[in-house]
Amino acid sequence: MMEKKTIYTPASDAAKQLRKHLRQTFDHAFSVRVKQSGPFEILVVTWTDGPFYESVRQIANYYLRRDAEGNQLYNKCADGVTYEVYLVEIVTLEHKFSTPEKQREAIERVYSK
Repeated sequence: MMEKKTIYTPASDAAKQLRKHLRQTFDHAFSVRVKQSGPFEILVVTWTDGPFYESVRQIANYYLRRDAEGNQLYNKCADGVTYEVYLVEIVTLEHKFSTPEKQREAIERVYSK
């Protein structure tokens, strides 16, 4: 039986992986930066227009170390034995709009459902 291994991925690497994941999923430009706030490492994701906030949040939360209940999150790697733990405590999303019209359209799409 193989021994389980854990890889701890720093926030800077998690930011690179998240940026790539978002661009592949949405074919849109995203800024993903690491911000230090006291003992916490925060990923700040910014994008203009493009995909809905909720869609981006679902992907970004994959890179958090803990869920809302405080449970440790990890990603099981391809070998089935290695676990990757992202050292990110918080993900902040900043969805911007290029024009007030774009913002209004996005709001209407959300509330027209």
